[in-house]
Amino acid sequence: MAVPIFDDYFLSIADWPAVVKAVLDAAFTLGNAAACDLQVCEPGDVLRMAAHRGFPADFLAYFDTVAPTQATACAAALSTRAPVYVDDVTSSPIFDGQETRTVVLDAGTRSVQSHPLLGPSGRVLGVLSFHYPRLAPARTRTALIATGAAHALAALRSGG
Repeated sequence: MAVPIFDDYFLSIADWPAVVKAVLDAAFTLGNAAACDLQVCEPGDVLRMAAHRGFPADFLAYFDTVAPTQATACAAALSTRAPVYVDDVTSSPIFDGQETRTVVLDAGTRSVQSHPLLGPSGRVLGVLSFHYPRLAPARTRTALIATGAAHALAALRSGG
């Protein structure tokens, strides 16, 4: 159970590196992800890689920025403003005929869950993605982690 006073106090003194580390730690451990990334939304609805864990350099270079129309789970989450669950990258229509499928599979990802991080006004602040080497992992904790990440990013942007 969250304690709002404690949460608000923590966020009022936390800085970007502390919050990002906490988000990635939660995604990696509580979300049981083999790899995870946090992208922030920039003008033009472009996602920029802000933090990551568990990816090879070529994956990070390829996905340094992601356009909202790119064939990725994170771009789909950005565009739909809803979580995107890809249970099997090899058969997902998101990746059909796209180079992104090869890049994602080469990084060891077989399934991915991407959650838009919505601010209080409903604006997308970023996307948090969980990558797994297995098919269709559990979905329960990832939504909870993403909700906490969205709250933390919104608090940082508003100054606490």
